[in-house]
Amino acid sequence: MIPRDIEDDLHRHDEALTALGLRVWVGGEPTFTDRFDASPEWRVGALGGDKEERAELFLARMATRMVGGAVLRTEGRRYPGEDEPRWSKGVYARRDATPIWHGPPDPCAGGSACTAEGIAALRAALVRHLAERGIDHVVLGDDDTDDAHDTEPEAGAREVRAFVVGAHGDTGVARVSLPAFDDVTGFLDALSVVAEAANRAELPGLVLAGASPPCDSSVWWTTVTPDPGVIEVNLAPASSALDFARDLDVVYGDAAEARTAAYCLRFNGDVADSGGGGHITLGGPSLEESPFALYPQLLPRLIAYFVRHPSLSYLFSDHAGSSSQAPRVDETSRESLEELALALHVLERTPDRSLETTWRSLAPFLTDRFGNTHRCEINVEKLCNPYLPGRGRLGVVELRALRMPEDPCRWAALAALFRAIVARLAVADASIDVARWSARELHDKLALPFFQRADLREILAELDAHGVGLGPSLVDNLLRDPHRVMAEVSLPGGTLEIRRATEFWPLVGDLASQDGTSRLVDPSCRRIEVLLRTEGRADEWAMAIEGRRVKAARAADARSEVLVLGVRSREFVPNIALHPLIPARETLELLLGHPRHGARRVTLHAWRPGGGAYDGLPASHQDADERRRERVVVADADLDELTALPSASPSAVSPYSVDVRWLPVRGASPDPA
Repeated sequence: MIPRDIEDDLHRHDEALTALGLRVWVGGEPTFTDRFDASPEWRVGALGGDKEERAELFLARMATRMVGGAVLRTEGRRYPGEDEPRWSKGVYARRDATPIWHGPPDPCAGGSACTAEGIAALRAALVRHLAERGIDHVVLGDDDTDDAHDTEPEAGAREVRAFVVGAHGDTGVARVSLPAFDDVTGFLDALSVVAEAANRAELPGLVLAGASPPCDSSVWWTTVTPDPGVIEVNLAPASSALDFARDLDVVYGDAAEARTAAYCLRFNGDVADSGGGGHITLGGPSLEESPFALYPQLLPRLIAYFVRHPSLSYLFSDHAGSSSQAPRVDETSRESLEELALALHVLERTPDRSLETTWRSLAPFLTDRFGNTHRCEINVEKLCNPYLPGRGRLGVVELRALRMPEDPCRWAALAALFRAIVARLAVADASIDVARWSARELHDKLALPFFQRADLREILAELDAHGVGLGPSLVDNLLRDPHRVMAEVSLPGGTLEIRRATEFWPLVGDLASQDGTSRLVDPSCRRIEVLLRTEGRADEWAMAIEGRRVKAARAADARSEVLVLGVRSREFVPNIALHPLIPARETLELLLGHPRHGARRVTLHAWRPGGGAYDGLPASHQDADERRRERVVVADADLDELTALPSASPSAVSPYSVDVRWLPVRGASPDPA
């Protein structure tokens, strides 16, 4: 259940947008994995194993809830290198709960097999009913496309639609493959005809397959599909954040019943998401009613806003950068960014324009650095795209730089944040100037959670000032980051907090291997944030990393002064990667010292201290927390030892981080610098 305080804040958020006359529909694509199974289909593969059987559990629960809805087993997407299209299973229903399916049940809802005579009776009945309803058609069989029951289309027929009748796989359940329809009314009429024919044939079960159905604001269409390592649920968009939260709560319950989870717990206690991401879509009831159509400056402002606020790109993701699945527009090339800035200003001075013109002006910039329009932080493939049949003109913008949230409350808070940003940009003036971040600021300072949260607080304050601020429970949910926390250590005179920070994995330049749906990157480097909250003056503290003195950045928030430093190191050595001569570090050693409080040595272990195997994966978050705490060892140290250490070489340090890959492993040859 969604907690009451979250529901209350979401309700107030929805009311604020309604008061402004805004309708911002929100959808999502939750992804779930089996966190205990290391089989290929639950790590890197899209298909195989029992993944389809697990998806059937999602489908059965959806079908049970949506009484009167139609279970549709449509053809999914086919990707390069895959022999067959992926399966797609979903439930299609009216939003007003009016039943649309009165025929035999799908197997997931208790439908059973029939005889060959029953399938023949279905074909004959379908021919008659289609003709009676005036639907131009041809009825085909799986193995006999010249069946004698086929009807000849009348002269002047607009289009002949092919209905294919057969049996579903090896189950013996009757199946009708439906043709494509352009409008909901025509599709619902066809469903009614099929139901009448199946009932006339007295079938005990029926599978509806074929093309994906048409959608508009009157219908609810949610599907379950496979993706690498996960099962993906494509949620029907909701008209409010509160409804979206309740839909998510149900889906997370379905996932638990299917023995899948939104997260993974590593052997050493580290927390990762499902691996499939958690995209959010924003739009309206239709293309014409989308806020991006009603407010022509919204999309240009949104793009500039994301560039101006990197926390929206990094705080809610794990890995980013130009080679990621969802790079920022300023992570492609400097030339492209300058051209984008010009495009935004041209749009600003041309307010009277169509949504398609806006799409044509901005879509070329919303790509990765290889020109892939699907791999970008702000995806507009489904906004007003005339080159994507069936799915390109939905008025939808998809936000892709999001890890899969562990719980529906976190996801609902994100949905409210992005809807509030859309509302603020739609109804009030906002700059379309593109911020020019330096590489050091963007991929150094703003890689650290402390500065990401500071940027988010600026956004939240701005939303408050424009009357679309979020309630305290939503704000708390956005600012908390338990999945990033590695350790919190109390020290004399301060508290040490260690978090996972954002890392930017580089592309491995073996272009011969970059021909699939993913690209080869080097994922071996990790970045952590070392943050020391001080009870007094922060500049009195000294710090060393791996036997080299370093200078941390000095900052402050509402709680205290802090010293904050990013530490980059190699976590493991892949088979194919950059820097084959750089080893992985099993430990990282920090020395912290203060003139009055003495010195402490904090050793971070990648694995359990002393080695040895773990007794299986963590059973719970509490178990994972204990394993992470075990990996942090604190001991007294000599302050004179810290004072005597040499400084890290300039090549290893920046104003906000130290890269220990530049440093020798402790006990090895001295630093050549």
